[in-house]
Amino acid sequence: MKQLLALLLALAMVVSLAGCTTGSTNQPIQPIQEETASAGQEEFDASMEPEYIVQGGMENDEESAIEDEFLGAVNGFSWQTAEKLLQTETGNVCYSPVSLYYALAMVTAGASGGTEQQLLALLGTNQETLADQCGKLFQRIYRQEGDSALLLANSLWMDNEVQGEAVSYKKGFVRTAEEQFHANLFTVDFSTPEAGRDMAAWIQDKTNGLLTYCPEVSEELMMAIINTVYFKEQWSSPFYQEATSPDTFHADGGDVTCDFMHAAGSGNCIRGGNYLAAGLPFRNNGSMTFYLPNEGVDVQEVIRTLVEQEAEQGLESSFAQISWSVPKFAFDSQLEPIEALQELGVTAPFSGAADFSNLSDTPSYIDKITQGTHIGVDENGVEAAAYTVVEMKERGACTQETVEMTLDRPFLFTITSRDGVMLFMGVCANPTM
Repeated sequence: MKQLLALLLALAMVVSLAGCTTGSTNQPIQPIQEETASAGQEEFDASMEPEYIVQGGMENDEESAIEDEFLGAVNGFSWQTAEKLLQTETGNVCYSPVSLYYALAMVTAGASGGTEQQLLALLGTNQETLADQCGKLFQRIYRQEGDSALLLANSLWMDNEVQGEAVSYKKGFVRTAEEQFHANLFTVDFSTPEAGRDMAAWIQDKTNGLLTYCPEVSEELMMAIINTVYFKEQWSSPFYQEATSPDTFHADGGDVTCDFMHAAGSGNCIRGGNYLAAGLPFRNNGSMTFYLPNEGVDVQEVIRTLVEQEAEQGLESSFAQISWSVPKFAFDSQLEPIEALQELGVTAPFSGAADFSNLSDTPSYIDKITQGTHIGVDENGVEAAAYTVVEMKERGACTQETVEMTLDRPFLFTITSRDGVMLFMGVCANPTM
């Protein structure tokens, strides 16, 4: 995976549900029993931002350094989960691995025993490193400079009572969520619809209005963990709108006509055996890499190749003149990744065997995980957003060449931060959908 990460970095260098109304009736955070951390008396405010945030992110000093092994773990997780989640039978699909990683990392802070071991194995690190590095990475990539933005947000939504039984949360877990994951903390009553509306308002605000998701709360719900990602960047060299023209995209279900953006430039490209890859740099923050399958090759075959890429030797990038033909597209996706996580060996958190004793003395398990994403690509750049919601219930409840990058058939894409973090991955199967 280090070899693949290095190639992606080389490319980078060169080149929501309707009908959910909002309105806060949330109660202020309460100090919940002796063993819980007091989070202050914060009223619900969807626009709250972490106090440490500075414009442009943190400087790369020793104290804030991100370990190469941790970046490798995050991107290894990205490709592993992408192979399971980016299925194209239903058409376009987009996924935010970094959003799912943060949501799972937060719940892992409250796990113990076999549950903790399974989650850490998938996340590719240990408990101490996980919280520390997630906190540093959060601060490293969080950025807002004019029209450029990469905004992460985390939150915990906790009910003090589940079906008439009092619930208390462990001090260490709440403190880690607040201090390492920079989470907003909210006390809610999940037996009322207002709790779902407040979560929907928080998600909508943190994704800049691109996504809305209103969880179906109930008195059985004990806790919800939410992560959001909002990304907006302009191309380093925007496409000229005058050059955009309609052309044919060869979708699996038949040819369609859509607008293609055209440009010529130079940069690194990779010939990976069954695909061609090249990246378009953003003005301030990373790049978007496109993986075009060879004629007759399915996108899923390319994904499998990329997952196995670390075993290949001698794969190199080459500098070339690139003639770009990129379809304009925008779409939303929604995924429920529990089945994929179970296939990857994480089973305990979703069963009666779940051990979240470092979160609360009340036995609990993960009942549902939902991720929604939006991706939009046009002449100016990219705007994308994601949310991941983890819902927990009481367990009792259970040489220069010319390369033609004509993206006129289903293709894979990734969006990577300047630090090499996989922010979004997706498949454009039909740009007109």
